[in-house]
Amino acid sequence: MGQRLMRNLLRAIFKTGSGSIINIILGVISSKVIAVVLGSSGVGLYSLINQTLTTATTAGTMGGQTALVQGLASKQGAEKDKYLTTVFWIFVCGATIISIGFLLFSPLIAKTVFASNDGKTITLVRWMTIPSVLTIIYSYLICLLNGFRAIGRLAIGQIILSVVTVSLVYPVSKLVSSGYIIAFIVMTSASTLGGIIFCLTVAHKEKWLNPLIVNFIPKFDKGAVKHFYRIARTTFITSLIATGTLLSIRTIIIQYGGFSSAGIFSVAWGLSMMYVMLLLGSFGSYYLPTLSGINDIPARNTLIQNLFRVSLLLIIPLIITVIVLKSLVITILYTYEFMPSLKIIRWMLIGDYFKVGGWVLAMPMLAYGDMKVFFWTESLWYIGFLILSYIGIFYYNDMQLIGIAFLILYAFLFVYTIFYAHNKHSVVLTSNSVVHWVLGLLLIIVASWQTWGDTQVNWISAPIWIAVAIGFSWMTLNRDEKSKLIKMIYKRKD
Repeated sequence: MGQRLMRNLLRAIFKTGSGSIINIILGVISSKVIAVVLGSSGVGLYSLINQTLTTATTAGTMGGQTALVQGLASKQGAEKDKYLTTVFWIFVCGATIISIGFLLFSPLIAKTVFASNDGKTITLVRWMTIPSVLTIIYSYLICLLNGFRAIGRLAIGQIILSVVTVSLVYPVSKLVSSGYIIAFIVMTSASTLGGIIFCLTVAHKEKWLNPLIVNFIPKFDKGAVKHFYRIARTTFITSLIATGTLLSIRTIIIQYGGFSSAGIFSVAWGLSMMYVMLLLGSFGSYYLPTLSGINDIPARNTLIQNLFRVSLLLIIPLIITVIVLKSLVITILYTYEFMPSLKIIRWMLIGDYFKVGGWVLAMPMLAYGDMKVFFWTESLWYIGFLILSYIGIFYYNDMQLIGIAFLILYAFLFVYTIFYAHNKHSVVLTSNSVVHWVLGLLLIIVASWQTWGDTQVNWISAPIWIAVAIGFSWMTLNRDEKSKLIKMIYKRKD
């Protein structure tokens, strides 16, 4: 059972991982263009627009993306059809409320979020109605693909958004530089629409939307609503706290140092999310639906153990590579203007190691509906992050404390998830996994210490560190795993 789960997991990672890599490359190109044409202020403005839309989408879907995937993965037959239809109409109601909110409260949103209530900014907020509605529709469809385990096509749907964005980013950036900031809204809407068209095509071909098409009238099944809100009511609040926290921090930073400082924070946060989500995004499309469908305790624990082990194999080389090349990464992805973000990034890179391990051990909270624990862990983390970030910015006048807060909070969260997984699901990490994790942490700390204040890459030590990290992960595999991994890679090449 363990070998089969490991094989399926690696296949899923390769499928979604390749799509994630393409998305990252296209995203890098888009970010680079914005950084070169508009500078840190432009990056700050674009990130604030995206964060506002993310918060609106969270509210509009009522945090129900996870609930939709979990429900589709755990239900069968008519129950699944009722659930699919009910959640669609819940999303429609949410989109309607968000649209009304943007239109009626645009002056207040402009003043509170963008620190300006001039006519141009108010108009920008009103036009954000369009991409927010499109993003809610896209969220429903992408969750549909995930729930029906169309992982490869899910990755393509995500890539399409990045392709459209990268094709429009230069002319849009030039328009924004001329004062037409609404061009950012056009770009976001066009990319989301491209993803919607693709996902709709796939869903129609596979007849997944047939229950909705046959009965295209507002219909809410009582059991489906109850199941949805049992999970979504918690993920809604926690997701809203998460997106609201990041929106609040960006707003606070704008008050502290303007859009330029917001751009510096955006680079630090974006880099951390970029490479970590390459891993977690690949895992998540397989992990949550699979775990939700496993009721056998030994099989469940085998999956958790395998995923924790695979996460170490991948994240250690990934983090160390970013650590030793971080100054080059900033220069390539953005410009030298963003080098101050390294003061935040160097702390977040260590925190990411704790984040990945905690994510693996915390997933049973969502898979098995332990929403009370999930609510408090997520809420306390983001509330703590907001408070510590506020103190760092306004009382110590140092944005570096944002990175320190990130590290401390994820370290505490990781320790808690170890106890949670053990007490709630009888998960006990093997001695090999514990030793592997501790040695990986030591490697990351030493690599960070050696390159702590570097603003240029040390081309003597950097390749050595990368080779050591890759070699370390390779040596933790047994002979059979090495052989199967090599065969899998060669098979993909063929």
